[in-house]
Amino acid sequence: MNFLSFYSKLIFFIVSLFIIFPLKVNAVSMSPAIIEVTIEAGQTENFTLNVSSLVSQPITYYTSTQNFEPRGETGYPYFTTTNQNLATWITAPSEVVLEPDILNEVQFSITVPEDTPAAGYFAALFLGNQPNSQVQADQDSEVVLGGKVGVLILLTVPGDIIDQAGIIEFDTTDGKRLFNSVPIATFYRFSNAGADRVVPTGHIEFKNLLSFKPSQQFEVNQQQSSVLPSSTRLFEQTLGAASTESGTNFVSTYFKTAQFQFKNFHLGIYNVYLKISWGQSLTSKDSSEFTIIIFPWQLLSLILMLVLLAFLGIKRYNAWLLRLSQPKYAEPSLLSPKPKTTKSKPKATKPKPKAIKPKIKTISPKPKTTKSKPKPTTPKAKKIDKG
Repeated sequence: MNFLSFYSKLIFFIVSLFIIFPLKVNAVSMSPAIIEVTIEAGQTENFTLNVSSLVSQPITYYTSTQNFEPRGETGYPYFTTTNQNLATWITAPSEVVLEPDILNEVQFSITVPEDTPAAGYFAALFLGNQPNSQVQADQDSEVVLGGKVGVLILLTVPGDIIDQAGIIEFDTTDGKRLFNSVPIATFYRFSNAGADRVVPTGHIEFKNLLSFKPSQQFEVNQQQSSVLPSSTRLFEQTLGAASTESGTNFVSTYFKTAQFQFKNFHLGIYNVYLKISWGQSLTSKDSSEFTIIIFPWQLLSLILMLVLLAFLGIKRYNAWLLRLSQPKYAEPSLLSPKPKTTKSKPKATKPKPKAIKPKIKTISPKPKTTKSKPKPTTPKAKKIDKG
């Protein structure tokens, strides 16, 4: 096992706690936790650390410095053993005696050499309970004893600094595009290929493409975390509040989910749009987007069931009202049981002979009609006048 790496990780863990919480290790409290400063080449600037001891007697601490650089995409500093750049520009007393019950001040200074290129430089000033010579001997023998507390120093030497940064990926955490409710877990990876650290700021717009309501906005990197040079950092952002209740079985989970979807109603196609700015006066900008669908099937299926039950109930109620509105003579048929009727086969009956009534025809004499033959007609003789 490489104990040197373990030592670096241990220091990183301790310093990381100080970044989030007040610096309290080995009964020592130190502030500030981070110093961000800009110093021109050839200039010197003085600083003061406020250190208080929580023990009842004086205690001696020893100062040391270490550069740090990024490792991975988490943004945690990785402390190195290189003896150059900012770690060598810090001047501090070799040892400090902390008196109890008072606020001790530790003075130190940073002197930037005149030929220093414009860029960002990063180191930490530590207070440890062992002399530096003993710590170096422990490192050489792969044995690490004691502990350290420190402050991170982020130095910028101004000038013509190369700015090459931007978003290289923006997506949901698990790559999903279909959700049944909020929250939506997203992430974005921000790359910095420049010479100085950058602090990306901006917001994520959450807009329903099928609605005229204004889009929701979620601020990103509210902790003002830095992306160090030649590194990529992963940022995570959750859109919307998560449910605080969970069911114990399928039925309870179903109803609690439907209740949460009703209180935080989202339905439709949503555009998720990331806008990032960084640099001096936030002049550098970049953006990225993707589209998702939110379909609250638990809530919609519950509403459908309620509508169906209401429809069936109204239908039965109308049928009941219709029966009540029928005339009274029809009521006994509804109240008294119907008499039983037995179907009996029809008895074979012999057909009765039909009485034949004699038909009497009355004959009335028809008038005789004689067809008269047309009489031959002789042409009349024309009188001829003689003379």
